[in-house]
Amino acid sequence: MESSRKFTSFKSHRFSVFTGGVILAWMSTLPLFAQSPNEPFLTGGQLQEKLSLPTSLHWNERDYLSGLRDYFRQQQVGFLLDRRINPNQTVNLNLNRQPLELVLPKIAKAGGTSQTWLDSCAYFGPSDQAQRLATVSALRTNELQEFAPEVANKWKLQRRWSWEDLATPEELLSELEGEFQIEIRAKEFLPYDHLSGADLPPLTLVERLSLLLVQFDATFRFEADGNAITIIAFPQEATLVHRYPSGGNLQSRIETWKQAFPQAKIEPASGRIQVTGSYENHQAIRAMLNPQVTAQQSKPSSTNLQERYTLTVEQKPLAAVLTVLGKQIGFEIDWQPEDGQNPDRNQMVSFRVQDAKLEELLEALFRDTSYTFELQEMKVSVRAR
Repeated sequence: MESSRKFTSFKSHRFSVFTGGVILAWMSTLPLFAQSPNEPFLTGGQLQEKLSLPTSLHWNERDYLSGLRDYFRQQQVGFLLDRRINPNQTVNLNLNRQPLELVLPKIAKAGGTSQTWLDSCAYFGPSDQAQRLATVSALRTNELQEFAPEVANKWKLQRRWSWEDLATPEELLSELEGEFQIEIRAKEFLPYDHLSGADLPPLTLVERLSLLLVQFDATFRFEADGNAITIIAFPQEATLVHRYPSGGNLQSRIETWKQAFPQAKIEPASGRIQVTGSYENHQAIRAMLNPQVTAQQSKPSSTNLQERYTLTVEQKPLAAVLTVLGKQIGFEIDWQPEDGQNPDRNQMVSFRVQDAKLEELLEALFRDTSYTFELQEMKVSVRAR
């Protein structure tokens, strides 16, 4: 369920306020961003493959936004830095041959921000908004079912979107109104501001608006027949509801999922399993139901602890991979209390092992995550680092 609060006004972050017609110093020191519409972006399967490949990054007192632009251009991946994050902060970061998927959270941490995905666009912004962005966007997309096909298709059409430095929110909203023949109401609630330039990969109209408005702690609601929207406050909570097959043992699957997704509400519903949770929760569950992860045993000996495994995992949620391995290999999983910490159990993992013992396999699984483990007999205890 999506809850909202009274919509009043938005506060412009101190890094992007216009004062007396003079742009603050950080903007004036940035080189003007030029659109590059001919540069390709990786999407779909190509992007997933790219995320699993090793990459290196060496920033020494590098301006954050300038570094992001150069790095993502090299990777052929689209990104957006939220207006509330200081683009001119200097960052030091040295990473050698790590999968891109593991590099991105470290880039975010170095800039004091969080990273999430909206389709094929990497978003860097405040943690609260990053955690709910994909869910809120998915809720808007689900609402398109209420409209005529020609209207819904307009909102689902994917196109690239670019703007140059100093563009204003009003200019960008007016551009979308003209391009898609829609009406956007309550534009006056967005403060006058000048944005850093951006070059985004192909996105739907819902996703474009979601990325623009989230920077002002806003989203939108559809009006009438879907050809008009009104800007509203970004919800403090947002969840998606979906039902999944029981897999033959409903209660066992429910308990397994409750361990893997403690923040989601998981309950039986007419012989199926109803999950109320974030977009990321549902993506992880779908990956769990279709994991495409198989641990091949080689040279087995008398116990599972001594058996050896060959395994390749690319861009799968940690909890889903651990659950699948537990069932295939036969070990018990115990997620330890987190003492106030709340790391994401669904953070994506990529690794490869060959002829590895179980402990070596688990070390590879947890190596670049926020969790560590202890293996005793055939029980794996997992706790936050």
